[in-house]
Amino acid sequence: MRRGYSWLLLERLKRVSAKRSPLHIYYDVELNIPFFKLSYAIEHGSGSVEDVAGKTLLWLDPRPLQPHDLIVLVEAIASRFDGGLASKILHSISQALVMVSTDNDSIIDHMLEYIVNGEPLGIAYYDIRSQVFDMIPGPLLVAKILHDEPDTRLVGIISRGAIVASSETGVYAVVEDGRLCGVALESEYGIEIVYKLKCVEVGEYLGKVFSMPSRTTYSVYVANREYVEYLVEKTRRVVEWLEAGLGKKGLLAVSGGKDSVLSALVLEEAGSSFDAVYTHIGGFVPDYVREYVENIVGMRAEKLYVIEHSVERVKQLVDVHGYPVRGYRWCTHAFKLAPQLSLIREKIGVDKAVSYTGSRVFETEKRSLKPATYVDVGTGIVSHSVVYKWPRYLEYIVLEHRYKVGLLEDYMLGFERESCILCPFKSLYELHLSEKHYPDYTCLWEQALKRQLERMKVDTVKGLRLHIWRFAIQPGELSSLARYVGIKARPAIPPAKPLHRAGQERVAENLQALGVKGGIEKVMVAAASTMCTECRICIVKCEKNAIKLPFKVDPSKCNGCLACIYSCPVAQRAAMAFLAKRRGVEEAIKWYKKIQARKVEENLKKAIEMEEKLYATKSKLHKRLSALEK
Repeated sequence: MRRGYSWLLLERLKRVSAKRSPLHIYYDVELNIPFFKLSYAIEHGSGSVEDVAGKTLLWLDPRPLQPHDLIVLVEAIASRFDGGLASKILHSISQALVMVSTDNDSIIDHMLEYIVNGEPLGIAYYDIRSQVFDMIPGPLLVAKILHDEPDTRLVGIISRGAIVASSETGVYAVVEDGRLCGVALESEYGIEIVYKLKCVEVGEYLGKVFSMPSRTTYSVYVANREYVEYLVEKTRRVVEWLEAGLGKKGLLAVSGGKDSVLSALVLEEAGSSFDAVYTHIGGFVPDYVREYVENIVGMRAEKLYVIEHSVERVKQLVDVHGYPVRGYRWCTHAFKLAPQLSLIREKIGVDKAVSYTGSRVFETEKRSLKPATYVDVGTGIVSHSVVYKWPRYLEYIVLEHRYKVGLLEDYMLGFERESCILCPFKSLYELHLSEKHYPDYTCLWEQALKRQLERMKVDTVKGLRLHIWRFAIQPGELSSLARYVGIKARPAIPPAKPLHRAGQERVAENLQALGVKGGIEKVMVAAASTMCTECRICIVKCEKNAIKLPFKVDPSKCNGCLACIYSCPVAQRAAMAFLAKRRGVEEAIKWYKKIQARKVEENLKKAIEMEEKLYATKSKLHKRLSALEK
């Protein structure tokens, strides 16, 4: 049993809960069925509908309950309260329909919010200090404790701003006139309300939740099948527009995760004649993922291209660039985007291709800002997200009940998405899962991670246990995390072992061709010229086809835009190292973030213009089809 919460943890919870998902889940409390579009809830439901979005704290994009979620829940409740209560709660929800929203943060780390029959039970989070799960109780869990354990001090009571009954766990029920109105948590600086709800009588609240009919994921699929048909039909119209109307060839980038696999299945059903491409990164991704993609997607695509990066090649690039960290994930461009764009140019043609993706508007705040169909301003390639409007819950149940396709094993082990084994965007909990299930892979990168930690002045044993290397160029996050766990750490540019592949003559030629006289850009040109790894990023970024590898610029074609060096990971890292020596690490990081922001700003206007032209073709096509139908 624990008492109280860290004030920093509660501050982070506020920050996490301030981000609101665009997803709304319309929960029919009579049928115990979630609907994902209001009009369908009204048409197919009982009329008693509540929006789950206003009740939860985490980013709302839940998935169905998995077996490992129950293990986490029991550990979290037992950690905060006791094992007996955990067993009772597990029994209470055994026949309920449970959805789980997830999120992660550098302090709160891995979070799972359990939604039981449409009501929040609470959030289990991975405590990075004790490295076990702890519990932030929601209204449903507090109501159960008040009802079933009234004589204990597991939950205190606050009424009209005053403590009526103290708590042994730092958890308080906010009560008015005997009704539950919220949940508050105690930290070293006081008590704060985290969950608010419309005041309810505890017995009635529990009766409403646990008297609902028992439902399965198949029940939810059947109730939402018409909406699924609508989403598939939307893809069919896009295929008609882009492939039949504009004569483009689709290429779907596949990772093996649920989004890209579902995209392949939906495209097949929508009548697309798409090809697919899978990138296998040796030492970063288990071999069984490639086999899964070949078996599932290879059967649906007209052709499946497999881009292979050997372990030796991956190690070479890690030596040159340093291990990827948050804010400096060069690996995505070097291993995936550049080779895939090269494939499009060679096999299809930029003007003839449509790049299909599995991005979803409900996945993250950043992804919610992009439209479903857009033009990549750097390449001119039209992109479309096939599962753009698919909630995660719907993805899971459609894969299971409509297409009869199982997910990758990683989802069953507790990973929330398919990514590299030691991806810097994984939570600490997921990285510990990687160490447990893929020890042979994680050992490959131990020395690279130790080099990064040494530059950060962190004890390597503690640093590896907490995987602090992820925040090497995020000073704010690093400072908060170090203070929270009681260690010292400083930001540092990822270490590198330069490959000297060309001399000063090549540098001079490229400086002249690009029109660079001096300053930081001279450093970048020198690095790109002498340490080129032939990752091809510069080639796909160059609109004038003025570059050959190893990095050499043709002065007769170059227009001096410098997109090549500003997209080159070698040049970027060299510039950061140069600035770090002269102005300090934090100034170097600011420079890097500034050039990334500048790229976004410069591309925004161009993107809008290109997309207006693209959407005009859609309007013309629909008018032509309407005329033919008449």
